[in-house]
Amino acid sequence: MVITGRFSSPVIASVPNEELLPAWARKRVWMFGKTVLIAAVLLASLVLHAESTPLVTSQVDEQSRITLHATISPRVRAMVDRGAAAENLPAGRMMVMLNRPADRQAVLDQYLEDVHTPGSASFHHWLTPDQFGKLFGASDADIGVLSRWLESHGLQVNRVAHGRQFLEFTGTVGQVNVAFRTAIHEYADGDPLITRYANGTELQIPAALTALIRGVAPLNNFAAEPQIVARGKATYDRTKRQATPLWTLPNPFRTSNQSAYPMGPEDWAAQYDITPLYRAGVTGTGQTIGIINESNIDLSLVQAYQKLFGLTGPLPQVVIDGLDPGPIRGVETEAYLDVELAGAIAPQANVLLYVANAGTLIDPLELAAVRAVEDNEASVLSVSFGTCEMWLTQSGNQFWSLLWQQAAAQGQTVLVSSGDTGPSCQLAFPSVNALASTPWDIAVGGTDFYYSDYAAGGASADTLWNGANDANLGSLKAPLPEQGWSDAFGLNVIANGWERGQVDAGGGGPSSCISRSTSGRCSGGYPKPDWQGGPGVPTDGVRDLPDVSLYASNGANLSAVPICAAAGECAPGSANPEVELVGGTSASAPAMAGILSLVNQKWGRQGQSNTVL
Repeated sequence: MVITGRFSSPVIASVPNEELLPAWARKRVWMFGKTVLIAAVLLASLVLHAESTPLVTSQVDEQSRITLHATISPRVRAMVDRGAAAENLPAGRMMVMLNRPADRQAVLDQYLEDVHTPGSASFHHWLTPDQFGKLFGASDADIGVLSRWLESHGLQVNRVAHGRQFLEFTGTVGQVNVAFRTAIHEYADGDPLITRYANGTELQIPAALTALIRGVAPLNNFAAEPQIVARGKATYDRTKRQATPLWTLPNPFRTSNQSAYPMGPEDWAAQYDITPLYRAGVTGTGQTIGIINESNIDLSLVQAYQKLFGLTGPLPQVVIDGLDPGPIRGVETEAYLDVELAGAIAPQANVLLYVANAGTLIDPLELAAVRAVEDNEASVLSVSFGTCEMWLTQSGNQFWSLLWQQAAAQGQTVLVSSGDTGPSCQLAFPSVNALASTPWDIAVGGTDFYYSDYAAGGASADTLWNGANDANLGSLKAPLPEQGWSDAFGLNVIANGWERGQVDAGGGGPSSCISRSTSGRCSGGYPKPDWQGGPGVPTDGVRDLPDVSLYASNGANLSAVPICAAAGECAPGSANPEVELVGGTSASAPAMAGILSLVNQKWGRQGQSNTVL
């Protein structure tokens, strides 16, 4: 192929197998033929078969080292240091994040802009993980150098991700200490005390590898936490519209003579005007939703949930990366909520639950998330976990940004819960969920209903809910007005939420701590994306959360989300089956994932959908 343009001489590019080019590149070549200005996106097609420029240009010298600053988790400061961890302790799976040449980063930036821009020749021509790796990943030569260095310290290289952004390795604590010139310590955390492991000193790498190693995924087991707010068990009356809580209600609830209105699948469809789509055949057919979690589940409970609410779609499938983590107490309820609700909103979609086994020095959610992006099976990914930007190391924030960026290039839409503790992210000052604050995901916040029964201007609870459930336990007549979800400060039936002073509220605020100074202080957040503007958006120059918000209440305003999450719940044939009532942005994210899978059924993959939303 000969490409000419406004140059003094033709530019000749050899592409021996043009059919192997990604579709967006083939279309661009076909459109412009021999008269094309070679823009960054077209250059991407030309480098597909070319080896990336090696970033390692000198011999690896163990004595010439540089320090990777801000690699110590701030969380260790509040823990009791028990001293050095045993050197023979298996460290489990770990990851190095790989850099790319500056010219290829420029190409990637241009591609991501074009692929999300209507009218561009590249619009919605997504990459596969292999294509992403060939175009924008580290070179074979560099991967070889890094692998040999790790192996020289006894560490074993397990795999290089298809996208060539992550290299996974395993070994012992002692081998990690020597390779990275660090000290892995054992810490006592909380009451009751939980044993944690983390590096107590900054990591070091050979200076020759500086250009290649973007960072190391945090070497600790401080896992992100579920964003679910569980209220407790309740019995669900099949004929009446109400659920009866099996816990002691506050006096305002007991004396109000109000019914409790659980948000079943049909009620979600009524609230967000989804029912007309179902009638038109848009039910998620042919779509796959990926749920990223830490805990395995009992699929018979999901089956009972589907039967209780009259759902006829396929059961979820569990994808286990590595060893089976099994059900994890305190986490599994999150997994049930996510798969049940996403599948309820898109009843004919396939739902894949991605889980991975925890290692001594890694958050298992990271492993599950990499698997979900590398599989590229799901067009929509949902994550209902969070950790504060301030709690992650600099490389920890980079990890999620890199991974979600690859997902966007593949057309995958990532939805992440914004959080359930208001703007504080469980800290005494504002901080946002690091998994949700990247430029490449949709941060999903929370709302609650708004009634005129106790606040002027709303709708009456008794007039917009039917007096009885239908066959599939739906009872909401029409969409209700919404307010921001806040148990403590919202206009709620139960004053001050369930417990006075408790902060259960949708998370949000400005990104502020993705990078740190050499002293460890926060030194900035993500820049404000081009698509984030308009009335009400702060002119603060940084990424703000959330992007969209859906129902998230956990009951302070008479409603919560019913799920099946424990043995005996949703028992078939029972007139009053038990359910769990839950809330939080953990519900909002999988619900939005279900909605976007309906969009994808009609319009195809959307990638970073914030560009449209």
